[in-house]
Amino acid sequence: MLEGELDAHLDYSKHESRKDTNSRNGYSSKQIKTSYGEEKIQVPRDREASFNPMLIPKRKSMIEGVENVIVSLYAKGMSVLTDIKARGTQDILITATDNLSGFTDTIRSVFPESKTQICVVHQIRNACRYVVWKDKKAFTADMKAIYDAPNRQAAELALEDFAAKWESKYSYAILSWRDNWEDLTVFFEFPIEIRKIIYTTNLIENLNGKIRKYTKNKLSFPTDEAVMKSVYLAVRESTKKWTMPLEIGE
Repeated sequence: MLEGELDAHLDYSKHESRKDTNSRNGYSSKQIKTSYGEEKIQVPRDREASFNPMLIPKRKSMIEGVENVIVSLYAKGMSVLTDIKARGTQDILITATDNLSGFTDTIRSVFPESKTQICVVHQIRNACRYVVWKDKKAFTADMKAIYDAPNRQAAELALEDFAAKWESKYSYAILSWRDNWEDLTVFFEFPIEIRKIIYTTNLIENLNGKIRKYTKNKLSFPTDEAVMKSVYLAVRESTKKWTMPLEIGE
């Protein structure tokens, strides 16, 4: 949640290009107190020291009710599915997630016939997390051969080639691909023309980013209606650019 606040403050996510002179500047440790006891956390920083998180403000260590909010959000997330089903949705063809723990299992329990695709872009970011700079260009190019393959069989061969070259140095990355293989390769069951909008959650993340841009400068909203109006304006601006539908050949 703190990382999300910093994303909104800087107006770019962790793996995007910097948009101005301010940038991330590591973390500082902080001891916080909750109703469940004390806990040490890592608070992200920015170079200009202008980031003051609303979740845990500077010079405050007592967190009041945050844990209850988190539990409530988790419960609501589980019910974002059950409510959809209660309104009449019988099935979902495919869902794309960033592999949040438990969410894929929840989708399968509510919509057992739905196919679940783990976001390939998140997988790439996670695999590259500890790759040294001099290896990154070759590493990502070799990894691209996996998800750009024409079919799943070719992707499996590309993964083996990728492993043969890099497993001795970055075994965690190979293991991550293998452990999540079934859910990472669902998009191969669909036409090439639409695979890129299936294997990533970037579309919704871009929309979320535009909504944050509209709301980040307001510290509070007087009413729920004010929030909805701000979100509506952000969505309306975003949809002006949704003018190029995919053309799928027969």
